[in-house]
Amino acid sequence: MDRLIVNMCEILDAEAKCLANLCDLEEKKTHVIMSHDGKNLERISRDQESILERMAALEATRMTRMESIRSARGIDRDVKTLVDMIARLDGDSAASLRERRAAVRNAAGKLGRMREKNHALIRDNMEYYEILLTGLRRESARERGYGRDGREEDGLRNSILFNQTA
Repeated sequence: MDRLIVNMCEILDAEAKCLANLCDLEEKKTHVIMSHDGKNLERISRDQESILERMAALEATRMTRMESIRSARGIDRDVKTLVDMIARLDGDSAASLRERRAAVRNAAGKLGRMREKNHALIRDNMEYYEILLTGLRRESARERGYGRDGREEDGLRNSILFNQTA
């Protein structure tokens, strides 16, 4: 295999590793969501953002490398996807890239499923808190006190004050 293909394999391996790291963080996020830990959820999200920035850089490098491979191998310029490029390569090079592409695709699929699960958990939590807050807004308590004239008075008051703009 020539150096361009080896380099492309390294890029795909790095992308797969980034996706695996994102999956690990997404798994941690599941536990954090279930424990209602907002600070750790925010920290994990920041960590994920930094990995996504790394992946964007890897993708740009991969596109540049694909252009180099197309030029070096005389592959048509209309070939834009990795799958199309692999189809035009020979045995070892194609097999190596196909294997790594499959690893990236599998990791991306796993990440997608985990994100869907966490999205559902967050949506359920938000619904729970909305129900809880609605109930608290409706709650009233009897209040006894003295008026300005010194007489005892009865009244109702809300159990919690809510900032209407929040």
